[in-house]
Amino acid sequence: MKSWDWGAGTGTWATLCRCPGMIFSVHSVEGEAGLMTDIRILIVEDDPFIAMDIESAVAEQFGAAAELIVVDSVSQAKRAATAAELSCALLDIDVVGGKTFDVAAELLNKGTPFAFVSGSTPSEVPEPLRNVRFLRKPFSTRDITSFVTAAVAQPAKG
Repeated sequence: MKSWDWGAGTGTWATLCRCPGMIFSVHSVEGEAGLMTDIRILIVEDDPFIAMDIESAVAEQFGAAAELIVVDSVSQAKRAATAAELSCALLDIDVVGGKTFDVAAELLNKGTPFAFVSGSTPSEVPEPLRNVRFLRKPFSTRDITSFVTAAVAQPAKG
């Protein structure tokens, strides 16, 4: 991984890695008011092109104000979901290592807003998770950003 300073003295930097199974994150050390950002968005997607589409849509909406944590497997998603307080999550159902239903159940228990972004059908989702927002692929980036914007605007739970 490598860090770059984006702008002299702005305090904004990014750690970028575009390797399968690695985390791609965009960090803002200082927000507009000089405070660290607390917007963290987990994206679980094993198709790199779809992951980039989602990343681009969310990054365009939030810029340096958000940290994007992108993983491609169930094991990485479990680690990411427990390692940091998340603002929200976007989960593909079928990823490397299986289905994300256990991750979804954990997020639901923690009160973290999330949506499934999947080519699967809603009927494949276990009954306890069926009330969760479901964005069917191919998705509209407007639907992605609308969900994330609404989720981030919710008061923190837990």
